Amino acid sequence: MNEIAEKFFALSEEDKKKVHISMADLALRSWKAFVENGDVPQSYRESVVGTHQEFDVVLPDRALEVLKAGSNAAQVLIDYQEPICAMQDEDLVLGDDAEMAYYAIYNTIMKYVAGKQVDDWLIVNQALSSLGDGADIFTPLRQAIDHCEKLK
Repeated sequence: MNEIAEKFFALSEEDKKKVHISMADLALRSWKAFVENGDVPQSYRESVVGTHQEFDVVLPDRALEVLKAGSNAAQVLIDYQEPICAMQDEDLVLGDDAEMAYYAIYNTIMKYVAGKQVDDWLIVNQALSSLGDGADIFTPLRQAIDHCEKLK
């Protein structure tokens, strides 16, 4: 196992949460770049009932604001239901990197807001995967872990 991954797994649950939020912030920066570049559709057709859906491209940003503020997340959780189903049904197709960014933020919210069991490494892996092929994936994770260690 990679040294930086070992350091991550050795963190306390509280510090893992801090790293997850840092990784979600990284994924959000990637997400915003995809949106700005036009790499994310503004709408899609839901195939089960044939409805046209507007895609809320700022939902990941709203979700992280809710998480950080500790405010009521009920609406954010509801708002995620349709696009996640559409992605799983392949009605909403994103590029691989954009999809990883979206899922990294979604899974962070599910873990820390909805209280779902989400594998700790999944969030890290998805966020780092949103950076694309050939990206330096170790530096952002190392920086997030080092930041936690400096706060102690």
